[in-house]
Amino acid sequence: MNPTLRMLGICLAIAVLVPVTEASATTITFEGFAPVGSLVNINPGFPYVEGGFTLTPTNPLSAVFDSAAVADMPGNLTDFFGFQESNIPRLRPTGGGVFDLTSLLLGPSTNAGPNAVINVTITGHRAVGPDITSTLLGLTTATTATLNWTNLTSVDFTATNDAGLDDIVVTSVPEPASLTVLALGLAAIAATRRVFR
Repeated sequence: MNPTLRMLGICLAIAVLVPVTEASATTITFEGFAPVGSLVNINPGFPYVEGGFTLTPTNPLSAVFDSAAVADMPGNLTDFFGFQESNIPRLRPTGGGVFDLTSLLLGPSTNAGPNAVINVTITGHRAVGPDITSTLLGLTTATTATLNWTNLTSVDFTATNDAGLDDIVVTSVPEPASLTVLALGLAAIAATRRVFR
């Protein structure tokens, strides 16, 4: 057998055999972080981290609220992340990389006052291509936003009054295993050498 073809076969076999990390969805729930009936301040120096993702606000006017805390998110009976309208929390993978945002729960916090009505804008920054934006208008209770956004590097949240986030469903997009990339590169070199002989 031709040595070049043998090398190409070995490289392709390695590429097939090396496992590639499967993508799996994670739901950021904020559960069990704040003491019962209380809250924990989240700020630029102390961001919230869960499931391989980091949520960093632009100022200290945000917190994770236990479900039994004084402030709550109407329509949501679990712990949540609350932030004031002057704050713009940013969600991104903790170690960098690309991710997908499937859905999340959002709505007003009772810190906005009784019967508050808010608008929330979600802006997705993509690895390639323009940003994506979705604005939910007239929210009076916790509302599920189904986005199915892909290829994101980060997502920002802005609101017209005190707001809450919960149940953020995200999926890290895995990078190919380094040996797979190496094997494919070697296969390409072998094929190129054969063509130019």
